[in-house]
Amino acid sequence: AKTLFPYTTLFRSDRKNIDLIIKAFHLEFNYQENVGLFIKTNRLGVHVSEHGPRFFSRIEKIKADLNLYAGKDKYKGECVTLDRISDDEILGIHKSCNCFIMPSSGEGWSIPMLDAAAFGNWVISTDTGCASYATDLLIESDIERVCSSYHPVKDLFTGHEFWLKPKLNSLQSCMREVYNRHLAGEKPRNKDLAALSYKSVGELICQ
Repeated sequence: AKTLFPYTTLFRSDRKNIDLIIKAFHLEFNYQENVGLFIKTNRLGVHVSEHGPRFFSRIEKIKADLNLYAGKDKYKGECVTLDRISDDEILGIHKSCNCFIMPSSGEGWSIPMLDAAAFGNWVISTDTGCASYATDLLIESDIERVCSSYHPVKDLFTGHEFWLKPKLNSLQSCMREVYNRHLAGEKPRNKDLAALSYKSVGELICQ
């Protein structure tokens, strides 16, 4: 059986709530539990040599602020990939992991969620994007005005819009539930991903 690895894919936006995942992971699982966190991250327009140190400092600050243990060595280490990776490597990640976490404030669709579901992995997410097709457990969220440092388009992600604010306690509960159900030998729900094939979507467009 695969070791349980909750994991996330973060591309370039605080909209993905990566800090929330890191907090939830360390608050919910102690260093003796057989669980790990894999993070694939990059930031658009920022070189790895610059983004890497910033990101690792961010992780260390979160741990320091949580102040859970007397020494840093008691925290479980994260597996972080900063470089661009091939499609085959992405598939390898999905094969090696058991659970995909997407506590995003908003998604248009989220291909990584569908990829994870197609590999038979557990999916935890907010109620956004393709959650109805791919998600096993929904993270409870509040609705709030958008406040973001990421503005890929001038009129996108402004305070005129609303998005989701996922709850930390809910994410922890979802992660623990998946962990326990996985250890009990349970499988994720069956997902009708055939409805999303090129043929099926093409037929809907033609109707």
